[in-house]
Amino acid sequence: MLMLRSRGNQRTPARRGVPAGEGVATTSGRVRVAMVSTTIAAIGPMVEEFQRTMPEADIVHLLDEGLVIEFGRSGGLSRAAKFRTLELCRAAEAAEAKIVVCSCSTLSPAFAEIEPFVNIPLVPIDTAMAEEACRIGGRVAVLTTAASVHKSVIPTLNRVAAAVGRQPEWVPIVLEGVRGMPRSSPELFAAVADGVDKALLETDLAIVAQCSMVGCMPFVPEGAHDKVLTAPPYAVRATRALAEQLGLLKG
Repeated sequence: MLMLRSRGNQRTPARRGVPAGEGVATTSGRVRVAMVSTTIAAIGPMVEEFQRTMPEADIVHLLDEGLVIEFGRSGGLSRAAKFRTLELCRAAEAAEAKIVVCSCSTLSPAFAEIEPFVNIPLVPIDTAMAEEACRIGGRVAVLTTAASVHKSVIPTLNRVAAAVGRQPEWVPIVLEGVRGMPRSSPELFAAVADGVDKALLETDLAIVAQCSMVGCMPFVPEGAHDKVLTAPPYAVRATRALAEQLGLLKG
């Protein structure tokens, strides 16, 4: 596991088992938020959204890219992956974070399961986005780069749909053609955008289900942007709302 701490554009490594920023006084009006990630490609889009929506956040990054290997090996969210997620959240507690947000959609069901064993609130990446998708309704394409991601995302979407009492028709789409493309490359983002365009020919809305794919948006025609949902804006707004509710930030 790699732990980094960021404030603005700065990142400072923190030793494992030692709270990031130990011995440094917390600046008044700031909130320490831990972000659990399974790929470094998801960190950039989330940090950019925090800078726009919640600049008061000091982010502790908890990165375990080995979880991606575990997802591939087990075909989804395994028991071992859930235990590792719990360890990451406990590390967030040790780093004195006030909230934990996840940047990985595959881990969302794990967040729901481990929440009783963690003493700080957890924010899954896609719950708030799912609520918006349910509000819009209709046929909703759910685009991922691997079928294993759908094994977590679709149950999460259905759980939210049941909670809000609106059930869209989910249309899972795996973008097979992006496999092997360089991570976070224009080539990959253009291919994802092409998948979004094709999906919208047969659906009312498209969900880009992974944070690492949100760089596709500049390649999506501007007129279609209101038909495409990505998780970072919704997750960060939910994190800010929670911080205000807890009295950590002023509204």
